[in-house]
Amino acid sequence: MKIPQDIQRIINEEKAVSFDTADNSGNPNINLIAIKRIEDDETISLADNYFNKTLRNLNENKKSNHPYQKRRKKMVSIKRNL
Repeated sequence: MKIPQDIQRIINEEKAVSFDTADNSGNPNINLIAIKRIEDDETISLADNYFNKTLRNLNENKKSNHPYQKRRKKMVSIKRNL
């Protein structure tokens, strides 16, 4: 999946972005990620800072959500099956 250019700009400009997962019971886990980088049009690298619960959730259901907001004006989101 190609990451739209407007979302790439937001990821690059914002100090922190959200990375959301849920376990199989639907219990949410939300991480704020400050160390991130766009590797190419299809890859975002995130720093693994205490991702124990996040990794467990991804291993259980492979779903994630990445909401991005630029200066509280526009909210965009990438929903993904990993």
